[in-house]
Amino acid sequence: MSREQEKDLNVFLKQVDKVSELVQRLNSDDAVIREEALNEADRIISATNDNDEVEGTRTKVNRTLTNTNVGLQGNALYQDVQENPNTSQDYLLALLEKDARDRAKKRKENKKLANALKRAGNEAFAKEDYELAIKYYTEGLEKIRDMQSLYTNRAQAYIKLDKYEEALNDCKWALKCNEKCIKAYAHMGRANVGLRNYTKARHCYGKMLEIDPKCKDIFKEYMDQADVAERTALHDEKAWRELHQGEETACTVKELLQKLAAPSQLPIYYAGGIRLLTSLIEDCTEQALFRTINGFSIICDNVIIQR
Repeated sequence: MSREQEKDLNVFLKQVDKVSELVQRLNSDDAVIREEALNEADRIISATNDNDEVEGTRTKVNRTLTNTNVGLQGNALYQDVQENPNTSQDYLLALLEKDARDRAKKRKENKKLANALKRAGNEAFAKEDYELAIKYYTEGLEKIRDMQSLYTNRAQAYIKLDKYEEALNDCKWALKCNEKCIKAYAHMGRANVGLRNYTKARHCYGKMLEIDPKCKDIFKEYMDQADVAERTALHDEKAWRELHQGEETACTVKELLQKLAAPSQLPIYYAGGIRLLTSLIEDCTEQALFRTINGFSIICDNVIIQR
C-alpha cells in the first residue's frame, strides 16, 4: 500500500468510527438520542450528495449489496474496511442511507398507529375511563417513543388517578421531546400540588409564563389553586394535630359526627346535633376536621336529616 493509499485509508477509517458511533446511537433505547442520530445521518447523506453534484462526479451507488445488515454492526463494518482498503465510501453511505430510509418509512407507519391510539385514549379520557386511556397512550408510546402529546395526555390521566409520581415522570419525558412544552409544565405543577410540593409547583407554573407570557390568566389560575391547596393542607394538619392532642373542640366535633351517624333516631335528636355542630365549626381548623373525617358524607347519607 502506497503512502497516499495509507493516508486515504486512515481518513476513511476515522469516518468509519464516526459512522459506527452514529449507527449505535440510531439503535439507542433513548428516543431523543435516536431522533438526533437520525437527523445527523440525514445531514451527512445530504451533504455528501450536494458535494457530488457540485463537483459533477457523483458516484452511482451499487444497490446490490451482499449484506445489508453490516451497516448496523459497527465492529463488523470496521473490520471489513480494514481487510478491504479499497472499500468505497459510497458503500458505507449507502448502508446508512438505506437504514435512514427504512427507519423513516417505519416511523411514518408507527406515527399513524400512534395517532390512532392517541385518539382512542382521548375518547376514553372524555368518558372518565382513565385506566383505559393510560393503556391506549402507553401502546401509542410503544410505537413512537418521542411523541410529546402522548406523554402529556398520559400524565393528565395519571393525575386523575392520583398517580402523581408517574405523571411527573411523563412530564419529564415530554420536556425531553420539547423543552418548551407548556402542557408538560402545567401537569408537572399539578402533580407537585398533589404531592404537596407547592414550591416546585409554583416553579413549574412560572416556567409556563416564561415560555409564553400570553398564558398569564391560566398561570394565575394555577397559582391560586396551589395557594388554596397549601392553605387547605395546613388546616388539615392542624386539625389532625389538635384531635390527636385531645383538644376539646376537635374531640367534640368528632364525637358529634359519630352521634349523627347513628341511624333511626328521632328528628329532634339530629336537629340538636346539627345546631351544636354548626356552632363548633366556624373556625377554619374545625371546618378542615369536619371535612377530613367525612362530615359531609355523614350528613348527606342520613335519610332523616335529608328530610
